[in-house]
Amino acid sequence: MTVNKHKDIIINKYTEYDEDTRLVSDRGHNTEYLTTMRYIQKFLKPGDKISEIGTATGRYSIASAKMGYDVTAVDLTPKHVEIMKSETNKLKNFKCMVSGIF
Repeated sequence: MTVNKHKDIIINKYTEYDEDTRLVSDRGHNTEYLTTMRYIQKFLKPGDKISEIGTATGRYSIASAKMGYDVTAVDLTPKHVEIMKSETNKLKNFKCMVSGIF
């Protein structure tokens, strides 16, 4: 399997998968989200910079930007980046892009 074929398989899977609702779909995923956000708030202060690689639809990244962090979010799936862009067009402290190492 070539590298580009592998990349295409991953992009196709996540283009069809509803990643945006995963963290709210059940109590386990909601606990994951709340725990992660608690530690972000505990160890970082507003104005700090966050780079999230493999951000999916940006649930953590967008919430972090709304709390005042300077966020750069990167994902391999163009659909995910488009979702992030549509939800953050007014946030000056949020950047997102498609990228991946393959």
